[in-house]
Amino acid sequence: MDAEKGTQLSQACDRFAESAQLLVQAFERLADEIARLSIIAQQWNGYCCMCGGFGHRADSCRWNRVRLARVAA
Repeated sequence: MDAEKGTQLSQACDRFAESAQLLVQAFERLADEIARLSIIAQQWNGYCCMCGGFGHRADSCRWNRVRLARVAA
């Protein structure tokens, strides 16, 4: 009877260790995703609110300059 309980306990410990390892892997993937999103957020510093483009701001937006020229004309 004790050997059977020992086997069950050993199997339960093995399952717990596997679950813990899966949890660690999930947190590692989450950390990687957070790092990736952080890089994307830093790139949004070049987001243009006028045309929705990236890599420039509204004050240097070609679409905005064309629009302002039409309004001024």
